[in-house]
Amino acid sequence: MRIVEIVPVTKTKYRVVTDEQLAFMLYKGELSRYRLKENCELSAEIFQEIFREILVKRAKLRAMHLLTRMDYTEAELEKKLMKGEYTPQAVKIAMDYVRSYHYLDDERYVARYLSAYQGRKSRRQMQFELERKGIPREMIQRRQEALDDEEGCVDETDMIRQLLEKRCKHPKEADEKEKRRHYGYLLRKGFSSSEIQSVFREYFSQREYADNILSMHLSSRLIRHMSHSLDNCPITSVLVPAVQKNASISPALSFSAASV
Repeated sequence: MRIVEIVPVTKTKYRVVTDEQLAFMLYKGELSRYRLKENCELSAEIFQEIFREILVKRAKLRAMHLLTRMDYTEAELEKKLMKGEYTPQAVKIAMDYVRSYHYLDDERYVARYLSAYQGRKSRRQMQFELERKGIPREMIQRRQEALDDEEGCVDETDMIRQLLEKRCKHPKEADEKEKRRHYGYLLRKGFSSSEIQSVFREYFSQREYADNILSMHLSSRLIRHMSHSLDNCPITSVLVPAVQKNASISPALSFSAASV
């Protein structure tokens, strides 16, 4: 094996590249210790010592350090270690090492993730994000079913309604452009079009209906208040023409005055 290139990465750290397309990182003192230079031979014995005493140990320490800061999936941790250029074989050994102590467990990671975001994110969004982290779909579905058995299924129409109430506080004033914007936002959050449409029909039509009901309720209270006031008024007869015209609220009201 021949060293074809030694490239400085920092003032003290160098990237060593061999003619077998193998690359790894060493510090300046390590290059001096093993007398490594460009275009020189790297014996199998020297490389095995570098691999065993430096690269593998460094990959294990890096893996442990990363896992103490946050949870990683296997795919995420492997990708992170590969960026460190410890060689693929050293990364594999480091992965096996942390896995053997159960520091790395995708099943546990998925269970924690789903439990944390259940009711806050749609199923599709959680599945998409976990798949991006390298988790197999079958594992996600299995853990989701187990969580549903333990805690019950989340009604995603309630989640859509809550998001819509936060984003659109005045549904009567929303035009078609605004509705399309809310619709697209909810689709990107992973909710199904059928569930979104169902909530839209309720939210944008029922809200207007509810406002009409409230208005009628307030009008009825006002009329009762007027009736009470006019009953005590010293007038022989009072007619409320506005009420006569609005049969949906009440028939014509006639108030008899109290005797003077």
